[in-house]
Amino acid sequence: MTGSLSLRLSHLPVTAVEFITDTVVLVGSGASLITYDTQTRSKVAEIAALSNARIHGIICLKDKQLLGNGYRVIAFGSKGWSIVRVCIYSDDKLSMELEQQYLTRDWIKAAHWVYDSNVDCWMVALALAHNRVIICDPNSGAVVSCAQCEEHCILYAAAFFGKTLETLVVASGTVFNQVLIWNPNLQAGDIDQCVDSPIASRLCAHDGVVFGVQFSREGDLVASVSDDRTLRVWNIKEAPCDNQPIATLFGHQARVWKCLVLSKYLVSASEDGTCRVWCRNGNAVGEAVDSWKQCRKNVWSLAANASETLVVSGAADGSICVWAVDVVSGKRVSSNEDLIASEIPTQAEYLPEGVAPRAAEHIRSFALGPSSNPDTFAIMDSGCVLRKRGTLLSDSKAWVLMFYMPELAGYSMVCSTLDGSLTAVGLRDGSVLLLAMSPNNDSVIRHIKRIHGTSVSQLAFSAESESAYDLITMGTDRRVIWSRIRVSGQISWDVLAELRLPGRTRMATAAVSSVAGWMAIGSQNGGLYVYDLPLYLRRLASTTHTAAHEELPAEVPVLELSAHWGKIHGECETTSVVFKTWSP
Repeated sequence: MTGSLSLRLSHLPVTAVEFITDTVVLVGSGASLITYDTQTRSKVAEIAALSNARIHGIICLKDKQLLGNGYRVIAFGSKGWSIVRVCIYSDDKLSMELEQQYLTRDWIKAAHWVYDSNVDCWMVALALAHNRVIICDPNSGAVVSCAQCEEHCILYAAAFFGKTLETLVVASGTVFNQVLIWNPNLQAGDIDQCVDSPIASRLCAHDGVVFGVQFSREGDLVASVSDDRTLRVWNIKEAPCDNQPIATLFGHQARVWKCLVLSKYLVSASEDGTCRVWCRNGNAVGEAVDSWKQCRKNVWSLAANASETLVVSGAADGSICVWAVDVVSGKRVSSNEDLIASEIPTQAEYLPEGVAPRAAEHIRSFALGPSSNPDTFAIMDSGCVLRKRGTLLSDSKAWVLMFYMPELAGYSMVCSTLDGSLTAVGLRDGSVLLLAMSPNNDSVIRHIKRIHGTSVSQLAFSAESESAYDLITMGTDRRVIWSRIRVSGQISWDVLAELRLPGRTRMATAAVSSVAGWMAIGSQNGGLYVYDLPLYLRRLASTTHTAAHEELPAEVPVLELSAHWGKIHGECETTSVVFKTWSP
């Protein structure tokens, strides 16, 4: 898996996720517990795990020696918790069975499997909203022992660390912007009569309610996320009395709900619909290295598999996303040595004679040449087009003036094909300038045509072959034009159709498929608009060579909208549209 996999599993929010194996995910949506296989990309089984409550946490007991081919799973939410047995068989079939359902007196904020050596069995530890811990028998639900933190306060989050009752540690995220680290002094009897357990560390730095806490696998680090939009990391082993975090990470644009501490990364999930990935090297936490966009609002849950190759996130729109962690590496620019800086020459070095220098000359837009000819083209605010040969030449001498065009001064919208062989420049007067390298790469082939009555505001290329390109352009009057461009020693240009977009829709991207017979336009406000191509336009678009011009209609036809999804991406811009064909 080299990217991400997204699937909408439910019409209800996904409020809990957990890997039960490296490839099978447990998903909590509403009161239902769902198993999802990331390899087959399918929902395997579903069971009602709670009564009248949403599942807010899933904890698996993965001791196969004790449980054979089965796993015991805690699902909790509100004041209820249940035990579900999940069995995975040798033929990859899976079954789920609800064993027991229980209720507590208080809201449950965290759950944990913990081993009791006195009775030689696994117990269930529950952290409650009033900063209490109870140890329960999973077979009967009976409270065996309990503990009360010395700070009697309300919690919004909690986490456990430790496999036995003797090593159990609690991190409590309070409504008073603090994280409290404490060891439960477990006692039998009524929880209201418990002797208070002392606080080992009080972590104070957040400026808002703490919504999520998480221990590292080693237990030395604690990560917390908050209403203040930050993720903070604390070293509770080396400096347990130091209130200052070792890292404070900014990047989210809204409240942060969940976090994960992996061996090489930290991951956070937020109200802004994204997951952010931050690099980690031991106790050193660095900058953000990736941002995963899932939905318009609220990614509620996070989990990683045991090998830390996959991360799954669940969102308010009922979707889950499975992210491949290995694609994060290589995206980060570690130092200035990873960058190639190039100085632009002074205006005196490239301005043609008679052209007055500008007070604030700058690059208005740029384009990259084809991979076989890795040059860079810079369109300056003055209307000069500069070319830099190669990628490793960093001084200003590498830039030469290709040509000067007054129409480019002060306005230019640029788009290039993916292979860099063709560049289109939209002008203020409604013209589009096409630039292609000559076969010997010594000069630029130019072709300009005025196809709009207003300034060209958007351009997009779509290619189905190496010699022909579809260019879709939009003017400020929202008139969209579809052109077919062919480059073979010279540029051939045919305007094929005009398209009508509804209301105030503005194009962001576009794609054409003559095989499917469709054109699709993605809009700046998250919409997708599809047009059915007439048969003669499909034939024209699919031919290798330019057809005789008499085959084109005398007037440019207008294509009407066939189907549309106005808010398919919410308020986010639709940035890419791709047609994929396959054989059944």
